[in-house]
Amino acid sequence: MALWPEQKLGVVVMCDSEYASPGKLAAQFLKIVMPQDSQQSE
Repeated sequence: MALWPEQKLGVVVMCDSEYASPGKLAAQFLKIVMPQDSQQSE
């Protein structure tokens, strides 16, 4: 789970697989939703 209160944005990724990487999925989602902000926070 990742929260950005200033942007009123939160991301939660739930996976039912031991091979899934929720953090990577959330990062990919953020690159689409907030391209400028997500690149600055990496």
